[in-house]
Amino acid sequence: MSTERTLQLYKCTLRDASTVLPSGKFIYFKDGVYATDDEAEIAFLSAEIKAKHPHIYQDVNQATITETKLKDPLAEIKAKAIAEYLEQQKAKDHGTYQNSVNPAGMVNSDRIAALAKK
Repeated sequence: MSTERTLQLYKCTLRDASTVLPSGKFIYFKDGVYATDDEAEIAFLSAEIKAKHPHIYQDVNQATITETKLKDPLAEIKAKAIAEYLEQQKAKDHGTYQNSVNPAGMVNSDRIAALAKK
């Protein structure tokens, strides 16, 4: 069983922005989004929000995000669609397949040999 990392999701009103931690490390908001599970970064960004930073905020409806969803936002939708499709396929009657020696219209080597003798 794999454990998926849950990250704190921070947003910025500026599309591509950066800020600097007290340690000197840069935090880059790509497309206005930054996700982390680093405690020092979480503490810093939360303090910035509490201090009423004009651009950094955390959406109350999406405060966390999984690593998979961050990398592929449609992963959850894709997985659900695939699961539904597979369920539909189970419910359908696909008939049976019978492998006969000489299906109609097929020519085997015995028939070719008989035709060659004529």
